[in-house]
Amino acid sequence: MRRHRLLEPFVAALEQLDGRSYDDLRVLFAAVANRRPELLERFLFAERSRRTSEIQKTLRKSMAELGRMEQAGALPEGMLVPYLYHLRLNHATGRLHVGHGDRCVVS
Repeated sequence: MRRHRLLEPFVAALEQLDGRSYDDLRVLFAAVANRRPELLERFLFAERSRRTSEIQKTLRKSMAELGRMEQAGALPEGMLVPYLYHLRLNHATGRLHVGHGDRCVVS
């Protein structure tokens, strides 16, 4: 059975856009999923129903949780919270956009 990961399509799209690995981000989202399993459930439901607005809400809630974990010193060793607020999902096309530019990828 395939193990589901919080926001995996988002991370894969980000890797495709940037051309580098984001394994650290996967580790951070896994830590969030361990602390907040309801976010993983919410994400999986949104992914199955292809509701990008819910996926984006899950991303924002996950980033907020990472901020709380950082303040509490609960991040995995040597990890920093990345800035991802310049990324957005286009709800009509399902594409991940960087800022307001034309760089995008299907997520």
